[in-house]
Amino acid sequence: MKKLLLALIAVLGNALAFGAEGDTGTMAFQWSGYSDLAPTPKTYSLSDFHGKVILMNVFQYNCGGCDANAPKLGRMADSIGSGSSTVPFQGVGTEIDNGTYTQIQTSYVPQLKKNAPNINYPLVHVPFDTAIYTATNPSGTVWKRYNSYRDVYFVIDVNGKIVFRVAGNRSNLMPDSNFRNIRNAIAKALTAATTNILCLNSCSKNGLRAYRQGGNFHFNLGSTANGPASLQILDLQGRMIRTFSIPAGSNVVWNGAAGNVPFGTYFAKVTIGGASASQRINWTP
Repeated sequence: MKKLLLALIAVLGNALAFGAEGDTGTMAFQWSGYSDLAPTPKTYSLSDFHGKVILMNVFQYNCGGCDANAPKLGRMADSIGSGSSTVPFQGVGTEIDNGTYTQIQTSYVPQLKKNAPNINYPLVHVPFDTAIYTATNPSGTVWKRYNSYRDVYFVIDVNGKIVFRVAGNRSNLMPDSNFRNIRNAIAKALTAATTNILCLNSCSKNGLRAYRQGGNFHFNLGSTANGPASLQILDLQGRMIRTFSIPAGSNVVWNGAAGNVPFGTYFAKVTIGGASASQRINWTP
């Protein structure tokens, strides 16, 4: 029995080693109260983006590799739609060396915005607390909470799970394959986020995309769609709960709390021209 117990402890110890904080397959910590780097800081929490796919990069203001990768990173995030009301995706940068606003504005920000001047990509500080320590060179500052040095990139799905992680070389531009892998991981997570609800006409500019963000269900009709689209929220008995008319290029939001609708399963039915599609949706807390 003692040998069996020791063997079990060894197995569990190995399993836990493969599930270290910040590893692919683990949950992203819902950090909160982190200020951005603007002169009048805004407080952010990772939970602010609940229901969105998140690209989070860990950087230092004086990191050569971080600066080298920033132009491609900013362009990629902007092209996917970071901060968009019609795409459930958000990029956020996490600075782990406590760089000042001036230091980051004169080094990292110009590189991040080089190919995307109007990008929505908040930059936040990680507080210097017990979650961070400075290792011996060449490692430098380490964010223990995500088991991460500088120049590391995470993709977090809509459920808050880390689905992809890759590190740059912290000195120079990382390979194009790293950027492709980041984009592919985001695309895969976005596909899971949107197709879990509704996608009509291949989610093109002519169709409708639906996704959930927190307790809200968003329905977005393409700008060149043959709108308006008719949206009906039905209960399982087919009784009408709510109706919407969605003009082309517009977005509507349904939240059961607004109509005192009890938690449960419903149908979202959308009709565009002569095409219709319906999908079960779960209205839960």
